Amino acid sequence: MSGTGSRPLPLRRRAGRPHLKSDPLGATTSPPLRPHSHWQMSLRLVVTLLPAVVGWAIGIYLQLRAVQHLRTQRPVIRVTAFLLGPFGGPLYTLEGFRYRGLALLSAYTGLALTVILVVLLQPR
Repeated sequence: MSGTGSRPLPLRRRAGRPHLKSDPLGATTSPPLRPHSHWQMSLRLVVTLLPAVVGWAIGIYLQLRAVQHLRTQRPVIRVTAFLLGPFGGPLYTLEGFRYRGLALLSAYTGLALTVILVVLLQPR
């Protein structure tokens, strides 16, 4: 068949890209991410929010106790003092100041614990 310009069909297919079993550059692959189950996500949410809720509840209780130690017992002043919280300073007696300080400490501690748990319990 010389001179006709046709070549015989190849007996083997032409090699494409090689199929490597591992990364040629030696990079390690991370394991595939496993989706978290519903109960794990719910537990993480409860553990994260629990300190904030407990701190808030204790703070409310202590703020109510602080309102019982106002310099005056008029109902309007009591509601105002409760709503003002830490900003109602001159309205309290010394005992009221102590309860108010504990209320703030409780609320801020709960908030700080929540922030710490959010950072620590982030899914990796």
